Amino acid sequence: MSILGMVDMLGGGSPLYVDLRSVCSGSNPVKPGWTGSTKWGDEYPCNLNAGSIVSAGILFTIVAMAVAGILQLLLARWPKGDEATAWGVRMNKLASLIKRGGTALFSSMAMYTMAFGIVIFLVILIVFSSRARADASDGIRLAAGYIVAVVVCLVLVLASIHTASESVSRAARAAMQMGGVSGSLRTAYSSGSVSSVLAIGLVFFFMLCYYLFMSLGRNRDAYSQYGNRCDQAGVFCGQTLGWRETTGYVFGVTTVAVLVRGMSGIFAKASEVGSELIFKLEPDQAQDFLRNPASIADKTGAVAVDSAGMLMDLIESVTFVVFAAEVLAQGHAPRMALPIWCLTATVLSGLVAYAFVRCSNAQVITVGERYRNMMWGLRIALYLCAILNIFVYAIATGILYRGYPSTFGGEKEGWYFFSCLLLGEIASIFVWESTSYFTATAASPTRSVAAAGITGAATMLIQGTGVGLISLLPTGLVLLLLLISCGAIAGNYGVAMGALGFVSLVWFVVAAACLAPVTYNADEACNQDETAAVREVTVSLFMCGESCASESRGWSAAASLLAGYCILAAFKQEAGLGPLMAGGTESDVATEGITFACAVAGLLTPLFIGGINVLAIGKATRALVDETRRQFQMLEGYTECNPEALSKVTCKPAFIGSVLPALLAMLLPCCIGFSIGARGLSLFVAGSLLGGCGLSVFFFNAGACWAKSKTSIEAEGAFGGSGADVHVSAVICTRAGGAFKDVLAPTLVSVSKTTAITSLLIAPLIFIDRNASYYSSCVNDRSVDRMSVFTCFDWNKSYWVVLPLVLALLVVAATYYLYWGRDGTPPQAFEHQPIKSRGVPPPRQDAMPP
Repeated sequence: MSILGMVDMLGGGSPLYVDLRSVCSGSNPVKPGWTGSTKWGDEYPCNLNAGSIVSAGILFTIVAMAVAGILQLLLARWPKGDEATAWGVRMNKLASLIKRGGTALFSSMAMYTMAFGIVIFLVILIVFSSRARADASDGIRLAAGYIVAVVVCLVLVLASIHTASESVSRAARAAMQMGGVSGSLRTAYSSGSVSSVLAIGLVFFFMLCYYLFMSLGRNRDAYSQYGNRCDQAGVFCGQTLGWRETTGYVFGVTTVAVLVRGMSGIFAKASEVGSELIFKLEPDQAQDFLRNPASIADKTGAVAVDSAGMLMDLIESVTFVVFAAEVLAQGHAPRMALPIWCLTATVLSGLVAYAFVRCSNAQVITVGERYRNMMWGLRIALYLCAILNIFVYAIATGILYRGYPSTFGGEKEGWYFFSCLLLGEIASIFVWESTSYFTATAASPTRSVAAAGITGAATMLIQGTGVGLISLLPTGLVLLLLLISCGAIAGNYGVAMGALGFVSLVWFVVAAACLAPVTYNADEACNQDETAAVREVTVSLFMCGESCASESRGWSAAASLLAGYCILAAFKQEAGLGPLMAGGTESDVATEGITFACAVAGLLTPLFIGGINVLAIGKATRALVDETRRQFQMLEGYTECNPEALSKVTCKPAFIGSVLPALLAMLLPCCIGFSIGARGLSLFVAGSLLGGCGLSVFFFNAGACWAKSKTSIEAEGAFGGSGADVHVSAVICTRAGGAFKDVLAPTLVSVSKTTAITSLLIAPLIFIDRNASYYSSCVNDRSVDRMSVFTCFDWNKSYWVVLPLVLALLVVAATYYLYWGRDGTPPQAFEHQPIKSRGVPPPRQDAMPP
């Protein structure tokens, strides 16, 4: 069997497919025994329009946004630090500085992202207006959706950063006075819930409204207007073309995700490393975190990497799954409605689970026991959310498929899809628990990593690497079983429903991910200013947040793999690859070699691009250290530093390290698609998904193991505690692991998904036209002389490869120049001599000016 055949064998097509064009035709009479009108075109499901498909989804997203507003108002009423105490004043100042730094970081990220987005907007507008698939309005429809998504996602990033920043002092105050363990946990989770409910509600509200707008003027009887472009959709031309033109919206979500994820990760790691360097270079001035801009940048980076980067990564995966399911539905209205109804209605499950996030305030002996108490409180909410989701699936399936005509598959079709949803949710729980086991401080894997540090950092690195690689096995096996089982039940659409069941826990996962920076900053703020009792609560809270961050990252990598597979399946459908594979021409030996080379290229692409992001950490760190030391020269007489200036200076190299990978992830699929064709591009995307999302699980879990080992040694005193040799080893490994889990792994995930959605976006441009002469010669004429490396490729489209290929080469050249310089040497090391003072400004008692 050929390589391409093996890839396509998994869920190669839906066994439940019905030709809607012939069945739902206005002239087709209803079979005897069916009551009502005499024509199928006026009966269910043929009479469902786009409004019916998205109505429930729009309603639930409005509910989600309203609930987010209510939660935000309730959170704003919770007290911050007590202004009557010195600790309260410092806490409120810290929260204010983090918010100012986060706002400045967002302004820089938004400026760069919008500039990049405008360029992509113009490219989409020009290309798709000149190569329209449906009509001349394709370009503006795709481009408008793209820019709408970019603006919506940037608004979400700003709201999430502000919510997390303002919750720091509230969580610390709750640890002191408002219920201790349970109060602080509930405060932190509430801030994450605001971001979760608002993000999912807002993104899908605009997505569904935009789809509805795109469906106007393209009703179910207008398919003849578009020739053979609606053959697969039958009379549901309006609904199907509406989703194809929503591709621009999804691509906009991807653009913001890949840039924000990259910039926030580079900024966070650079600020962490830079903060430690400042303590070595300027030890006298670095002690007070209110006067140390590098320390504020470290705390701002913690907010950005989870509340902005991880948030967009998770939202992107969920958007991919829903969108791919809509495309794979092939015009069947109930199949198009089911994923929207199921996902948006699960907001009710998330809200009920929110009410159960609490833990006991009983006095316990150790920090570890408090931490496990908090984790059980969150785990109860997780399982409650999963159980309620099952009822949501059953209700949605029952409404859409009750009395479903046997001509379309009968009621059993809906329960096939329900079984896929159920399997996906079981897989989701399993992946969460598997990641939790491999990264928990009290579990054997993490304890073994910590114990290995007794003999040095080298053995600890080796042990953590081994644990990270082994952690791939359970996650990989459960995803493999999910793909096989759902593909056997209902083809590629069944796999999409399994992926939907997997990501339906996103309401909880996003909230858990966004609480991590709140817990970290609350603990850091109490590090020097509070009693031992309060510190024990905040340390336990920090350990809980760290665990939630680790588990959400591992879960995100698995969800990204499923989302990428769904987009790949949608691409193969939209590019016309199904009929070609049935032709059998993929058995040619030369074609095998070129398609295998495409798969290898896809595998290597995320790794190469991830290396660019890691190199960007050094440049960002240098910029941060130089700006911090510049501020120290001018800080005499000021009580606060200037976090805005530091964020803007550091964000520039972070943007360069993010935009180059984003460009390559968008250009390389164009090069493959326009030179080798849709088949080679499908293998390229498959290799990218396996290499990027697969290895990201290893990097996430290995980095988390080293970080949790360090936390266990410091918080619980394991293996000698702080100051012992094992602690030095843990610190070294944690610094390496931070680059793994905060920069490299997120880049691998983002790049993999970007290549997938880019392929789907350009699918109309490389569509294999079954009516064209080159296709007839390829598929129908099986003679040997017709088979070549570029079998079934339309050479009339080959000139499109020139521009993306030239741009990709320019990006590679720019990368070499920026990160090695003209002489091929790496950037110079930091100078450890203090900068000479240039004078002291007059004493003041307010914040330092820019």
